[in-house]
Amino acid sequence: MTKALVQVVNTLTSREANHSNAVKATMTFLMGGLVLFYGFADFDEDPWSKLYWVWDKIKDGLLVGCIYLMSTKKNRVWILPIIVFIIIRALWETMAYIFGQDINSSMIINYLFLLAVIILIIQMLESLKRQWQK
Repeated sequence: MTKALVQVVNTLTSREANHSNAVKATMTFLMGGLVLFYGFADFDEDPWSKLYWVWDKIKDGLLVGCIYLMSTKKNRVWILPIIVFIIIRALWETMAYIFGQDINSSMIINYLFLLAVIILIIQMLESLKRQWQK
């Protein structure tokens, strides 16, 4: 009986259980936002559009975080540059909004995309080099 109880406690506090809780919380946040914004929001009024924008950015970050948590340790190195790109993009959007700049400035977006592609190419080349050395 004690062994079974210890096993249950270990299972509930394990990394997988924490990841499962994070995924459940993210899905609850996602579905709650969808119900709220698509069911009740009036986007002609200013507070709703600002709230939707904030919800959208948080939702994207949570979904990418869940993908990162559910991926294997070996594959996380490939997901990390995408997460960094999303964080930088969200910071840029926030700064552009605060300072009244064009959020979708093609120059800024192109540089961010180019940076993400360069990082991924470098990672791919390093991975190929390690495989060839084996």
